Amino acid sequence: MRIAARQTFGVQWEFDRQNSDLPRLSWLQHLQGEAAARLEEGRLSVTPAYVFSRFDDRPGPGIHERYQFARIEAVLALDRGRHWLATGRAEHEHRTPNILSPGIDGDLGMMSLSWIPEPRLRVALEESSGDDITGSPRSRRTGIYVWAGW
Repeated sequence: MRIAARQTFGVQWEFDRQNSDLPRLSWLQHLQGEAAARLEEGRLSVTPAYVFSRFDDRPGPGIHERYQFARIEAVLALDRGRHWLATGRAEHEHRTPNILSPGIDGDLGMMSLSWIPEPRLRVALEESSGDDITGSPRSRRTGIYVWAGW
């Protein structure tokens, strides 16, 4: 992770070998990478992120799975005290099909308006919409959320 000019960047890669729970496989090769940033300018904060993960079975073929997830989120403080926040987020998720899973290819979009009267209390109105190609119908939600901490 690095911080440069108030901007934060991070990257992580992992490569490992995992035992398989399937009787015909001895182990799975796993590669995962993540990259994200937090970019700030005045009252605006933008956070892009990307995750890549790959499983390959060993010694034989069959469960080659690739997973990718991308997100970008923007938060805008509408006042100097940061009591009112407007948030927008877009996500895309893709998982290749294999002998165990039909795969996923879906999108999600979200917008919210939050009021934060004090640091441990947040009230938000949120609208989200999402879909995938697995045959699920497009979902649309509107909700009011209250978050309280102690």
